[in-house]
Amino acid sequence: IVKGKPVYMSPEQATGDRVDRRSDLFSMGLILYESLVGERCFKRADDTRTMEAIVRDALPPRPDLIAPPMWEVVKRALQKAPEDRYRTAADMARALVDVAVPVSDAELGRLVWQRFPAQYEDCARWDKVADQVPPGAKG
Repeated sequence: IVKGKPVYMSPEQATGDRVDRRSDLFSMGLILYESLVGERCFKRADDTRTMEAIVRDALPPRPDLIAPPMWEVVKRALQKAPEDRYRTAADMARALVDVAVPVSDAELGRLVWQRFPAQYEDCARWDKVADQVPPGAKG
């Protein structure tokens, strides 16, 4: 029995092999890739093809969107063989801290607005609605 969302499965999970904490690091790598690129890494037309892509397909490089130092972190997290990934989440976190440049709140806001304009506008509309709720009516 396969449990979980296929787009976030590790190769060993997709094939029914034994999983350990490194499977979660693969999934985290998929989420990191998606957040940096704006699209799912191995998403295909259906769940079966998605799982096949996770197991067989090469990682699609995106040098236009992911800086080389960050790409190395993503690439290591998304290695097909668990022994080639980070050993622990703490190891991956340290690698991320080493390559991620801290940004100000304003810079982060600009980046979110540029990458996700529709979602940004949705949040702005929510703020306007929240401001129109009479005091004491918020629960």
